[in-house]
Amino acid sequence: MARASGANAASTARHAGRGLGTLLALASVAVLILTSSAILASRGAATARVIGGAGSPTPAEIVTGVVTTQPPQSPVAEPSVPIDPPPNHGLPAPACPTAPSYPPLAKVVHHGPQTAKVVALTFDDGWNGPNVLKILSILQHAKVNATFFPTGQAIKHETAAWKVVASAGFPIANHTYDHRELTGLCWDQQLAELTRQEAVVAQELGIAVQPYMRPPYGDRDSVTQFAAALNGEQAVVVWDIDTRDWQGLSASGILVRALAGTNGSIILMHTLMPNTASALPSIIAHFKRRGFTFVTVGQMLGIDGPVPFQ
Repeated sequence: MARASGANAASTARHAGRGLGTLLALASVAVLILTSSAILASRGAATARVIGGAGSPTPAEIVTGVVTTQPPQSPVAEPSVPIDPPPNHGLPAPACPTAPSYPPLAKVVHHGPQTAKVVALTFDDGWNGPNVLKILSILQHAKVNATFFPTGQAIKHETAAWKVVASAGFPIANHTYDHRELTGLCWDQQLAELTRQEAVVAQELGIAVQPYMRPPYGDRDSVTQFAAALNGEQAVVVWDIDTRDWQGLSASGILVRALAGTNGSIILMHTLMPNTASALPSIIAHFKRRGFTFVTVGQMLGIDGPVPFQ
């Protein structure tokens, strides 16, 4: 009888233990559900802030790229697009140094005012000195304005050609020192790319860089706009017409894409490709027949700078 009583007691204890375990498991599930709901609510609020524009991001948020701002709409300015920080594969986010000041962000520009028949031809990167000089000769012969965005490295490698461009009075703007992708970098790293190119232009060519820049690949974030503003840039200039000459298109392929330009278009080309120089006379002739005038980026945006042909 004592043995039976002991067995019953043990059985009762086992059932009680299992009941307690079940209650603990259910409690854990409830905690997880509540925690997940809180996280989702928090993320929803953060997303609403970034996309909906409710609330003003702090300078620290701009500098670290966590939140982007939306500058006022205008015919030439692109609203900033919220860009998330790059993935860091579980590593702690790098700490960016505190910025010395917080100027208004430089505006992003795709094109100029679309009320006049003007286009801006732009040439990036700056490699292939002989092709640079061929492009320059075509522009001079046709008395056509254009804007160049060479990298600092290209200027150092092709200094003789770029001295000719500078002496011809064509505007030279900032395309960073080594064509590094800027998105996701701290403000000081992005700023260093701009100041280093600027120093090369001053030292090698003896002129000042124009107060606007073009980010490599057109990739930028709010920190790019911030770094540009710190460097005194008035605009981050991209484009609305990409000739895709960098893909190795034929001269006729480059021509077709360039002629999609319309009032206020900024047309992207590169100095490296021989086919770009081959297409350029036809690009100029077709736009002239359509009644277009060729302007520098500075003229298009109302920024003072050199204009080879008035």
